[in-house]
Amino acid sequence: MSETRQLTYIIEHMEADTLSTWSLVEYMHTAAAIATPATLKLDAPGPGFSCRLMITNLSQENIDLLRKEGIHESAILETRKVLDMEFPAEEICLFDLEAKETVSPADGQVFKYFVIGGILGDHPPRARTSKLRELSCEIRLLGDYQMSSDTATIVSYLITACGKNLADLPLIDNPTFQLGPNEGVEMPFRYLTNPDTGRPLVPKGFIRNLRRQNAASLVVNSIKKWVDNYAVDFLENPEMTKTLQAFMSSIDPSDTASVLHLGRALDRLLANNPADRNGRGRGGALSVEELTQSEVSAVALARARLDQAKDSSQGGQDRQGTNLDRLIGRWANPRPSAPIAGTRYASFLEIDPLEFARQLTMIEFELFCQIRAQDFHDLAWMSKNKETLAFGATQLTRWSTRISHWVITEIVSHTSDIKARAQCYERFLVIAGHLDKMNNFNGCIEILTALNSSPVYRLKNTVAYLPTKVRRESEKLFRSFSSDLNYKNLRQRVQQHNDVPLIPFPGVYMQDLVFLDGGAKNFLDEDKGVINFIKHATASRYITSLLKHQKLEYTFEIKKEIRDFICTGLPIIQSEDEHYNLSLQCEPRGTN
Repeated sequence: MSETRQLTYIIEHMEADTLSTWSLVEYMHTAAAIATPATLKLDAPGPGFSCRLMITNLSQENIDLLRKEGIHESAILETRKVLDMEFPAEEICLFDLEAKETVSPADGQVFKYFVIGGILGDHPPRARTSKLRELSCEIRLLGDYQMSSDTATIVSYLITACGKNLADLPLIDNPTFQLGPNEGVEMPFRYLTNPDTGRPLVPKGFIRNLRRQNAASLVVNSIKKWVDNYAVDFLENPEMTKTLQAFMSSIDPSDTASVLHLGRALDRLLANNPADRNGRGRGGALSVEELTQSEVSAVALARARLDQAKDSSQGGQDRQGTNLDRLIGRWANPRPSAPIAGTRYASFLEIDPLEFARQLTMIEFELFCQIRAQDFHDLAWMSKNKETLAFGATQLTRWSTRISHWVITEIVSHTSDIKARAQCYERFLVIAGHLDKMNNFNGCIEILTALNSSPVYRLKNTVAYLPTKVRRESEKLFRSFSSDLNYKNLRQRVQQHNDVPLIPFPGVYMQDLVFLDGGAKNFLDEDKGVINFIKHATASRYITSLLKHQKLEYTFEIKKEIRDFICTGLPIIQSEDEHYNLSLQCEPRGTN
């Protein structure tokens, strides 16, 4: 009676102390295939052969886990590496993608130990078998295409123990696995097929792993975009960073390579710790109070100018001697004048309107860049704690209100001189025109809102004093920024300017978010177990379309004298009642 020849199929575990969910199901599948091939409808070993599976280089913790999960008892689980097990080199065959000779049934009579190392389902291959070449043994090619570890082991078993030729085995490359009615994943490996179904022979739990891997990739890739594009969210919120790190550690790296890229991105972020665009974190953010220092001085200045206007019978003279025709020409062909160093301006009329628009735009872009995505979460800018929850949005809104009040104050303060009022009115139209060309749509709306306010809108005689060309230009501006049809014209203009610096009007996006919040629930069930993903995705799209404009910066030169005047020298009366009373003094009711 001939002696039974025992063949040992060795998988050298290559993942250090970890055991991924993929390796777990593949090892369980391989052990069952070698010990009980009939259960998978595989051929039994040929006469005179017995076979066993050995998995080496496992930690004791992983051995305990495999036993707990129910790996076949015949499987030999070793903590030693195959290099330390002192098998005779002449009895070892190492499967290597760089081998020239393909494995054949005859190798079952030559070798007793078949080692699988690098063929562990990596894509692209990582050449991990090179570590096993120190065995100084014969190498064979197990086909020219990458296989998972269980497929490689089973194929080698069918060839060396069952006498099959590689070319005769039913193999399939790059099969697509359906995860749902409209969702499939193509795997870039070679698989055996089930003789009954013709489908790839895969371990139990394979599809479940694929679904988890696909979901993990989607989530991790989304978070990586968040880290790449809005890093300051994490720099300003250490708790959020800790939560993200905990989440990353809970993901099996074998589920998605994206988690490695996310980890590197987060490491770079924390190592470099860059400040935000303006060199300020949330704790040192730019506030309107910082910019303006004190509103008290501005109010006092406004009242002093008002008193001066009342005492003057003529008033309204252009401090630069600039007539209205020159203002129109400057709008069409602007040539900004450089301010003299140390200049202290007494009126905005002394400043070139183009340069004024540039400096206002630089200030407002700084404020706009402080807006964060969380400023809009759950309508935070409307909450009682808006100063904390929506600091950036609140500061820009406060600044815009300040500018609108200033525009009204400048116009209605000239209670006794229609020419001076018309001159101010027109200069604001000129500034708004420059802001429009600079794509500072927020600044345009600040001025146009003031011109449309009750105290100014009712000044029909003042508007009639303007030249016809000025009135036509103003009508174009008002149409461009009209709220009709949900700001249709403004929305179209924003969409056409994705590749240039731009300050959008946040009110449009806030209006969309308010409408969305009122029309859709956060959860689809009463138990709040099913998130309304469509609502949150839509909100994210609104917010992203606003914040993307923070990436392209304006490059205007800062003029300190003009900037200081805008921040601290504007005469501002905050009271709407006082505005209206002044308007009545300018043009009493019934005045024609």
